[in-house]
Amino acid sequence: MPQAPRARDWSTPKSYSVELSKFRGVDLTSSVVNVDTSRSPDAPNLMPDADGFPSKRPGWETIAELEGMVHGAYKLTANGIEKRLVHAGTNLYLMTEAEDGEIQTSVIRQGMNDAPSTAVQLGGKLWILDGMTYLYYDGETAAPVSEIATVPRITIAKAPNGQHGATSDMPINLLTGWRTDSFAGLESTAGEKEYFLSDNGVTEEPL
Repeated sequence: MPQAPRARDWSTPKSYSVELSKFRGVDLTSSVVNVDTSRSPDAPNLMPDADGFPSKRPGWETIAELEGMVHGAYKLTANGIEKRLVHAGTNLYLMTEAEDGEIQTSVIRQGMNDAPSTAVQLGGKLWILDGMTYLYYDGETAAPVSEIATVPRITIAKAPNGQHGATSDMPINLLTGWRTDSFAGLESTAGEKEYFLSDNGVTEEPL
């Protein structure tokens, strides 16, 4: 006579075992449940690159603490000397390395725009645009470009009344508020005491 089936004892969980050997690296392209037993589905120091191949995961370390969000990091190389700058918050910092390897910071420009900036090296200077002020850095000074911009001579040999005799020379330079008018002192205008400039709204004080 066949025996009646016995009830399964669910109080004792069934255990399984798997032997892992012959490790062959990390599989970063397969699902975790489908990774072969000879591969690992993860590794703290590896990550997939753009093509899905294992690549070393980049690390980081704190080298300096600055005020505000970092908006740009730049480098000026002139005469074999490298200067590193960081725009953070509203300040521009010079980063220098001490003899013990520690990074020291000093503020070389305040009042910058608290927004992303960009820069390019040209002619031995670093030219920085922060969306508010056009700056230059020559390795020593960070200042507005308007301080070194060419002041154009826009007219030559102009009569005092400005109505005749003038020859246009250079165009207005939008990087600076300065410009020069050149007048011709003729015998016919010797008595003139008022000279008319090419533009209105000239300030009495230096810019």
